[in-house]
Amino acid sequence: MATYNPIDDISSKFSITFPEKVKVLKDESETSFHGDGFRYYRIAIADNEEVTDTVLDDESYSTGNLTEDDKSIIAGTIAEFDLGVQPGALYGRPHKTVFNGYDTLVIIKGSQNNEYHIFESIL
Repeated sequence: MATYNPIDDISSKFSITFPEKVKVLKDESETSFHGDGFRYYRIAIADNEEVTDTVLDDESYSTGNLTEDDKSIIAGTIAEFDLGVQPGALYGRPHKTVFNGYDTLVIIKGSQNNEYHIFESIL
């Protein structure tokens, strides 16, 4: 029997790839009756894991300001799950936004080089 893997789910949903070995450290999800809501994942990769041509490739991350929409997704997700982190602490970190036409992923590189915060807004 197959088990649910959130990395496989978001890879398929957003047509993105992750490095081969990704460890999910935290997985939170809350959706309404209509299916909209937020998901949060904190993931880690091994220090020597190859990220080239994946969604975690540093070359595709921005160090500029997050959009107001991205900030809203992060703040809403943190409030929904009481993650114990201040949104502002993540705003200056390297980030990437992925949109699939309906839903949005905001990926923030954590303070530990091998950790990432993934915020998903489900519409």
